Amino acid sequence: MNPVAVLPVAVSVAPILAYRPFLDPLPYSWDFWPWLLLPLVVGVAVVYKSIKCRTMKQVPREAAGITLWILAGLAAAAVILVTIVKLIDRSRS
Repeated sequence: MNPVAVLPVAVSVAPILAYRPFLDPLPYSWDFWPWLLLPLVVGVAVVYKSIKCRTMKQVPREAAGITLWILAGLAAAAVILVTIVKLIDRSRS
């Protein structure tokens, strides 16, 4: 193989191969990431309830209910964690 012919390919591929995901994160604003919980929670609820329900007619109503429970649990966990962090921050200052 001709080394001169490989050089342009190697130069064009080098930046892609040099990407290190955890050391060099993508330059992007992640302000919307909490909204990604909604489709995740809905997907988990639908899959779980489609396995547990006897008929598929029950799945939308049951999945909506468990979606609200999961979101309430996540919100409660967030409030508890924020409270713990604020208490620790106050005790240090």
